Amino acid sequence: MTQCAVCEEFFSGTTMFDLHRVGPHDGDRRCLTVGEMREKGWETNAKGEWSDPARVEMARKAFADVAGAPRRAREA
Repeated sequence: MTQCAVCEEFFSGTTMFDLHRVGPHDGDRRCLTVGEMREKGWETNAKGEWSDPARVEMARKAFADVAGAPRRAREA
């Protein structure tokens, strides 16, 4: 769990936290609003953390592919 010190929202990890900060690093960097995060399809999970269901599903598929791969292929 990662909490933003600026907007005080919680995120499921550092990737989601990083994605919610927009703008140039040397300029007017800001947090996405709740509305902007929802427009992107992000949702809060049972813990109240923002996550992206599409990214979660991609990760599940990737792990399932690895888990289903023959052992020799995984070791290569």
